[in-house]
Amino acid sequence: MIRRGWAAVLGVLAVAASAVPAYAAGGSDLAVGARPAVGKVNGVVGLELSIANFGPDQVGATVKVRFDYTAPPGTRFVGGFEGEDCNLREDSTRAECYTVGPWPGVAPDGKAVWRTVQVRIDGPVTGRGSLKVTCSCDPNAANDQVPLLVNDPGPAPSATPQASPAAASAPARSSMAPSVSPQASAVPVAESPDSGTGVVAVPEAVPAAADPDLSSASRTLIIVILCVVLIGLLALAVAVYVLRRGAERDG
Repeated sequence: MIRRGWAAVLGVLAVAASAVPAYAAGGSDLAVGARPAVGKVNGVVGLELSIANFGPDQVGATVKVRFDYTAPPGTRFVGGFEGEDCNLREDSTRAECYTVGPWPGVAPDGKAVWRTVQVRIDGPVTGRGSLKVTCSCDPNAANDQVPLLVNDPGPAPSATPQASPAAASAPARSSMAPSVSPQASAVPVAESPDSGTGVVAVPEAVPAAADPDLSSASRTLIIVILCVVLIGLLALAVAVYVLRRGAERDG
């Protein structure tokens, strides 16, 4: 009966381990964001993109992170990938880029780092593009993709990346990522001979204020600890009951 008691305890602990959220065991909750751009046909506009890590861990030094860029229909990429290992398709409408390990300026604190890629507007923009991040280190896929908007008539999306379900939104940094090559911002803005300026400035969105009293990582850790304590108490109660029953039967 004692063996059965320990078997019951191990079974309860196995169920408890499977019930703990994936992010409780660590990981890097990566998220991407984007700001809309407005321009004219034959003009070049800059798409402002952000990368954030809501933690709790930094990306490992040997972990590969993939970024998939899709330009909005009617546009194509013309610059901004100089600092990355990228495979740009012949029509320049898609790009696959990779980084290995943590990139400069991005820490597991939820603060976004911004960079800019340039797209040329070849004609009427008929849809939305996208940016998606993929990493084996990321347990939360809910905030791994964001639409890229150029001359989009719909409502502008939030300028800050979405947080994980257990994390609050963190304020975005207005500065660009230090890893962006200086040549990326030197791409000239092409203008149509019979048009005005090629780019219309878009006001920067005001980031939402983060909770000053308790960080998202701390709240997650408290929830996980409470869950583990409750499950441990339940396992102990089951073990005591099984051992007592065994003792009564042996007696």
